[in-house]
Amino acid sequence: MSREKQETFDVPEVEMEEVASIFRSYGLPETTVSSIAQAIRGDHRRWIEFMTKVELGLDKPDPARARTSALTIADSYIVGGLVPPGSVLRPAQ
Repeated sequence: MSREKQETFDVPEVEMEEVASIFRSYGLPETTVSSIAQAIRGDHRRWIEFMTKVELGLDKPDPARARTSALTIADSYIVGGLVPPGSVLRPAQ
């Protein structure tokens, strides 16, 4: 997120154009695109959050899901380890 934050200070017009292009890609009229981009830019914290989520596709990890994710990964390794090597790739006879 620090990269996006820095870019909003260093090159705000470029970042603003990136926001606008995202909404243009949905086929919105230019007046609507301009209004939305200005509204997003009006709240610096939300502007950075928007750019991080939408442009970069990054979301903050949900700490409440960490345990579930860890257990899912562990279970997958265990189940995968139970399958004998070669049994999956053996051609049908």
